[in-house]
Amino acid sequence: MGNKKKLSGVFPNHNLMTARDCMTFLGWTWEPLDDYGAKNIMCCGQLVRCGGWVGTEHMKCNLCGKGMQDVLGVLPAGRSTAGILDPDDYEWEEGKQWIPENFWL
Repeated sequence: MGNKKKLSGVFPNHNLMTARDCMTFLGWTWEPLDDYGAKNIMCCGQLVRCGGWVGTEHMKCNLCGKGMQDVLGVLPAGRSTAGILDPDDYEWEEGKQWIPENFWL
């Protein structure tokens, strides 16, 4: 357990957030689904696109390009490559595994 690296150290230029905090940071509106989830996630007057290989790993607005990524999901690493972090190798605060993408747009 003491050998685990901090997940935040892998993404030093990003503040790891909960999904709800990240959606709020991006200015999206949403309704609570349960204790952690959300539904009817909206940006630019339309539903945000959600996808992933194993559950929801990324979300993006088709109009403005704002998006968010689950850093413990499949991470794009190039045009045709991807990587995945082993959550057992890292220490992180429960639920804080999302980073915003293109939030400067």
